[in-house]
Amino acid sequence: MEKQYNTQLPLDLLAHLSDTIYLLDLSLGKTLFLNKEEFCGYTRKELESPQSILHAVHPDDQEALQRHWQNLLTKVCEGSSNIEYRLRNKDNDWEWINSREVVLEYDENKNPKILLITLRTITKQKVFEQEIQSEKEYVENLIETANAMVIGLDVTGNITVFNQTAEEITGYSRTDLIHKNWFEVLVPKDRYPQVWEIFEELIQKGIPKNFENPILTKGGKEKYILWRNSELRKNKEIIGTISFGIDITEQKKVEDSLRESEHYLMEAQSIAKIGHWKLHPATMTVEGSDELFKIFELSRDEATLQSFVDIVHPEDREYDLYHIQRGMETGEPWDIEHRLQCKDGRIKHVHAIGEAVKDETGKVALLIGTVQDITERKKAEEELRVSKEKLQTTLHELEKLKQHIENENRYLREEIKLAHNFGDIIGRSAKMKQMLSDIEQVASTETTVLVVGETGTGKELVARAIHSLSNRKNSPLVKVNCAALPANLIESELFGHEKGAFTGATKQTIGRFELANGGTLFLDEIGDFSVELQAKLLRVLQDGEFERIGNPTTISVDVRIIAATNRDLDKSMSEGNFRQDLYYRLHVFPVQCPPLRERKEDISVLVQHFLHKYSIKAGKEISSISLTTIKALEKYDWPGNVRELENIIERAVITSPGKKLTLGPWFNHPSTTDGTKPPLPLQEYEKEYIVSILERTNWRIRGEQGAAKLLGLKPTTLESRMEKLSIKR
Repeated sequence: MEKQYNTQLPLDLLAHLSDTIYLLDLSLGKTLFLNKEEFCGYTRKELESPQSILHAVHPDDQEALQRHWQNLLTKVCEGSSNIEYRLRNKDNDWEWINSREVVLEYDENKNPKILLITLRTITKQKVFEQEIQSEKEYVENLIETANAMVIGLDVTGNITVFNQTAEEITGYSRTDLIHKNWFEVLVPKDRYPQVWEIFEELIQKGIPKNFENPILTKGGKEKYILWRNSELRKNKEIIGTISFGIDITEQKKVEDSLRESEHYLMEAQSIAKIGHWKLHPATMTVEGSDELFKIFELSRDEATLQSFVDIVHPEDREYDLYHIQRGMETGEPWDIEHRLQCKDGRIKHVHAIGEAVKDETGKVALLIGTVQDITERKKAEEELRVSKEKLQTTLHELEKLKQHIENENRYLREEIKLAHNFGDIIGRSAKMKQMLSDIEQVASTETTVLVVGETGTGKELVARAIHSLSNRKNSPLVKVNCAALPANLIESELFGHEKGAFTGATKQTIGRFELANGGTLFLDEIGDFSVELQAKLLRVLQDGEFERIGNPTTISVDVRIIAATNRDLDKSMSEGNFRQDLYYRLHVFPVQCPPLRERKEDISVLVQHFLHKYSIKAGKEISSISLTTIKALEKYDWPGNVRELENIIERAVITSPGKKLTLGPWFNHPSTTDGTKPPLPLQEYEKEYIVSILERTNWRIRGEQGAAKLLGLKPTTLESRMEKLSIKR
């Protein structure tokens, strides 16, 4: 390009610059030089007249740009000028442009003639500056709104930053303290050396340190602040510090109160001998109070789970470990007592409580709990328990003795009221002598006796004789007629029952076994026992133990058993109606009561005995009996045995008109001495005889003149026999 101005420019050099260079002749209004073919998408032709792209300038910047050019042309702006504005490029995006103008030549009127314009895109720089500004504003806003004190200090300790929270906590305003020395105004004098040392270490070595210290507010009060400090650098050189402080004054008060409470708690735990502990499952290490280590007699160097477990008594160790393991696995709490075995052999009793602390995932992170030494308490409890047991035993024994005496007296009174079917055992036959010899041999022993014989042969008299000759003669002989009691009442009669044990059990009842404790129990008609009851009876015979109905407590008794039966127990065993093991328990020493038909030589003696007995009872003076009558009686086989003979004599006494015993026409029993069977079964004879007595009493059963009294039976027994024999009026 031909040079038209005086100022020399290296145009070749300008052509290679990255900026866009204009050289304008303002007097001619034309572009003298343009080093770029395009700028922001605009062509050389579009750029030759800068005014041609004025429409692409941002509307907000157009007025300022025009004013800038006006000032430049009217010499308001001397030398060089500079402006920034936004220009829409051909991609329709806004670009930031920096325009710098330099007047190279003036005309004769000193107006700008030749102008050099340099255009540069500064969009990235502008974006960066805006980001910096935004960050600066964000930091300033963060500092100002932070819920903590933010304090900036220079290297001398003067305050450079003081936010709103700092104003609220200290009571000072920003204008009160800015550029004032922090240490002289806000740090208590007694803390000055310590805090200044921390500050110097940070300024000189760049070593940050978190600490807490009190500050003085504007009102002169102390507030505790927890500080986090960091250094401020410029070009790697420390120029000050920035500190963040949290007011922990209330927290300190709580901590002081907590420490005081912990002190009192530790004192209380020491007095109560309670130690607390923590177990970390990850390391199996134990933390605990002084009292805990005192209880286990361990040092803190031995604070592992194993060292504590080793002190637990070997018999309790597995039980203790089970609960700890369950706590670690499932978080299940525990509350147990176990023993410690000290190194010197002493035994301690402790009460241990434990529970789990779980993390946010539900996993057990920690086990915590307490251990209390309860040795003295256990000792006192044991002494109290022993004393209480002794007292209870004494009271129980007294009550038991009282009850036993009352029951014994009641039973004896009932026995005295009963009309005995027989007096002493009467007989002079060889078989009777043999039976008496057996009684004499077994009486002084504790052996179980089984008295075997037909109905009416005097089995109860044998039992009474054995008891009266035994070492238990001063204790009661208690009788149970197993055939006379309903099956559902036999168990209650034998073992007793508690109040409410079954319908109708309105009070506690002592059973015959308990009543006979120390004495003899006579079980008449043992063959009528049910198989279920036989098993319970066998247990008493073997172990001397039983339970009352409705009470699980085991009762021990010392009872001698005499059993009697008119049944063939061998046959009952073969039919499954009698237990074999019970039979052998009872059949230790059998005593055979001979039937009357096998000892007829005793009939005359028995007749004399019954004659005397019932003559007095009937108020008569019958003193003789004919030989014919005796012979008639001896010819009869007596299927009802002695009981039948007694009943016949009683009837004869009642019907005899004078002083001589006579048998009326009602005694028409044929003789069976030839060995043939009687014409009627025993039950028929028994039925006939009971009916005759009932007719005599006009079918009155109870009372002094009732049939039961005449037959020597209890009314309930007679009613049971009547039902069994189908006797109706």
